[in-house]
Amino acid sequence: MLNAILIISLCCLPTPCFGVGVAGLIAWACLYLLTNVGNQANEQMAAEIQEGNSGAGCLWMVGTMIMVTLGGLATVAVFFAVAAEMR
Repeated sequence: MLNAILIISLCCLPTPCFGVGVAGLIAWACLYLLTNVGNQANEQMAAEIQEGNSGAGCLWMVGTMIMVTLGGLATVAVFFAVAAEMR
């Protein structure tokens, strides 16, 4: 999915849909960062659960779910805001 967003965004840059290309690149960067942070949080959650601390593991899981949800909504909002502004 990330590669598709990157390729489509790069293809839109030299066209009249320049705003969509820029918004896509910003959304790609946000999603890339979001997946890296999510992976690190999942590793921390797994480590906590393996150590027998299920309470902390559950908190990491809830935190990751909230972060991914809010990050995804922010990425979509950035995409549409930049695309609308650059039209």
